[in-house]
Formats: sequence, structure tokens, C-alpha cells
Amino acid sequence: MAYAGGIGKCISLEHLVQTNTLVGLARSTRARSTKVDEMYSVNRIIHERHGSVVQIERTENGSLLTPYQAVNRAIHERRLWMESGIKKVRILVDEQVLTPKQAEFWANEEYKSLPKCEGCAKILNGDVVCHQLSGSKLFCSTVCADKDYLEEVEKRKDEEEIEYL
Repeated sequence: MAYAGGIGKCISLEHLVQTNTLVGLARSTRARSTKVDEMYSVNRIIHERHGSVVQIERTENGSLLTPYQAVNRAIHERRLWMESGIKKVRILVDEQVLTPKQAEFWANEEYKSLPKCEGCAKILNGDVVCHQLSGSKLFCSTVCADKDYLEEVEKRKDEEEIEYL
């Protein structure tokens, strides 16, 4: 939920995206066609075109919070599957077959595209917090939002003092 100005109204990140209140975030989230509460899951499947694959998917009910965790799990599952006698096991992300190195590169790019808290850089998921001076900044908690709010107030006080000199 979002927190607006000290004591305030709660808004979900998904609502902000849907109403296009935060244009930059909304654009990147819609371009990836994902929900805000996304996580990742890793599954072994037999793909009709690629054969044995370990698939990384974005999903609401996934158990992995970051793309790095998903790639590490996929590489681990791939190794286990190959040790059981399967000769060729591929990693599949967004219907693309990737090598382990390419999957790591994907994880880096995916991580960069995720919305993060302006205070501590934690990945935002679900409810977010903002305040009346935050503009388009989003925060993971009231602690981060309150810290930023106080910094903004101090910055504005300093600017007013300079104007009067």
C-alpha cells in the first residue's frame, strides 16, 4: 500500500500502474506484460520443440523472489537432471533457449528492469509507500518513505533560506 504524506491514503503499486499515475514504471511494467506481485518459478518440463528444458517463468505464486535466485535454481535443476542421465537439458526463458551464461545475463537485465525502493533499492512487490513530496518515487516501507520525506523537507527549508539571502 502507498502512504501519502505523513498520515495518509494507501494505494497499491498495481493501481498506480493501471491508472498510469507513474508513467515510467507503468511503461516498463506493461511492456513486460507482468503483474506487480510477480515472482519466479523454475520447472522441469519436456518442451515439444526443445525437448528437456528447465523453464523459468514469471508468476504470481512463485517461490523465488529475484531473477538471480531463479537462474541459480535453473542451473542447479539442469545439473541434477543431466546427472540422472538426460544428455541435453536446456534453460528456457520467455520461449528462448539460453546457455547458463546467457541466463545469468538475462537475470542481470531482468533485475535492472524491476521497480525498486528509492530508499534502500529493495525490489518492490505488492504494496508500496509514497508521500506527498515524493513525486514519482516509491518506497518499500514507511521507514524509507519517512526518511525521504524528512530529507525533502530539510532540502526545501535550505532552498527557502538561500532565496531569502
